[in-house]
Amino acid sequence: MKKIYNLLLCLLVGLCLNVSSAFAVTEQDVKAFFDKYVNTANSYQNTLSNFYATNAKILRYVIQKDGTVYPKPLIVGTTDYMGQLKINAKLAKLRNYKNYYKDIKITKIGNDFKVSANRTPSTSPNDKMKAHFVIGTDASGKLVIKEEMMQTREQIFLTQIKKQQGGK
Repeated sequence: MKKIYNLLLCLLVGLCLNVSSAFAVTEQDVKAFFDKYVNTANSYQNTLSNFYATNAKILRYVIQKDGTVYPKPLIVGTTDYMGQLKINAKLAKLRNYKNYYKDIKITKIGNDFKVSANRTPSTSPNDKMKAHFVIGTDASGKLVIKEEMMQTREQIFLTQIKKQQGGK
């Protein structure tokens, strides 16, 4: 009887493992999610915030006028970032601003995936700035952006970075 119980327990555990692996997130899932995110962002849909985790880490590295990257990023809270997106979307839409991503590379990091790419803003078609997104599932199993990093040439961010560092 004990052998039958152990056999049934092993079969049940094996079945659970097979079922959970059938629902595992793949690179193709992440690529489809990222493509949908880019389309949503470039079409100024008000559902863009749904792509982000509530505690997403938003980083901006500034490419200085001399071409070097300022060593510290601007770190923006998710709530503040979502507010900025809503405000800036109106101006971006008027200017038909879009971000294009080339050389997309997806790598698995732990339970998440890192999508790395070169970002080209529509206002600077010859520019290639680094960007990456860490994408994974939230508690409900929904794919979300957990971290977003972009390089930018917007020098105004340098002042904000220095304020974050305590005026240094």
